[in-house]
Amino acid sequence: MSNDQQQADGKIHEEQFLNFLVNVLTSAFTLDLDENAEIDPEDIFEVLVGAIADGTSISSL
Repeated sequence: MSNDQQQADGKIHEEQFLNFLVNVLTSAFTLDLDENAEIDPEDIFEVLVGAIADGTSISSL
């Protein structure tokens, strides 16, 4: 097996799980933000999921 190939280990990694949750939230909920908003719904969901995963508040993230 070459160095470029990776064998699946059958585990879900933190980054994959974060991406999965953000994708589910993004598809399940619609956030209507102003046209000039400097943040998008994916960023908001990423902060919320990150706070839950860390057991902390969103303000600390």
